[in-house]
Amino acid sequence: MKKTSLNNYMKKAAGYTIDQTILIVAVIAVLITLIIASVGWDLLNRTSGTKLASYLKQIEESNGGFYARQGVWPHIAVDDAGVIGTPSGEHYIAVLAAQDSVSGTNQYNERWKPLLSGFDVSSNGEQVSHQFGSGGVISQQTGTCDDGKTHLIITMEDVPLTEITNADETIDGEIDESAGRVQYTDLVTDIQDMTYCANLLN
Repeated sequence: MKKTSLNNYMKKAAGYTIDQTILIVAVIAVLITLIIASVGWDLLNRTSGTKLASYLKQIEESNGGFYARQGVWPHIAVDDAGVIGTPSGEHYIAVLAAQDSVSGTNQYNERWKPLLSGFDVSSNGEQVSHQFGSGGVISQQTGTCDDGKTHLIITMEDVPLTEITNADETIDGEIDESAGRVQYTDLVTDIQDMTYCANLLN
């Protein structure tokens, strides 16, 4: 009697057959694939926005590095040293990447160091471009931000909206075209200009 009940127990506890095991593993593999695909797609959509946010932070840090090295902000050095033609917002970014923006013999040129790497700089050293979408020009001016204080404001032309909104969410924590450090025209236009409120000027 005891032997029979033990045999019945052993049969019940024998586990799954090979076919059942293969089926379970296949179902788990399909579920894992679906989860990875959905998470991966979301990450891919956010990658460019995160890259744009890093791009903006790199320019901001380069401005700080320039100030630490030269004792003045980029726009002041360019205006003071003089450039061919009238200095513009494009020169104020270019000086971070190309020495031509402060060419000639001057104190800024003597202490100059390249601070922006991986950015497209024109052959004459007067313009820096980004590679988002079809690309566009980057410039920088002084202006007032949401905090009511004067900052260096970076402008990037012709940036895809999806990348701007992802960067906006990364930097400001929410998507709002008219508030925060990242600002742009609207939530409809596919390609548009955007601004980033960078370094606080002292």
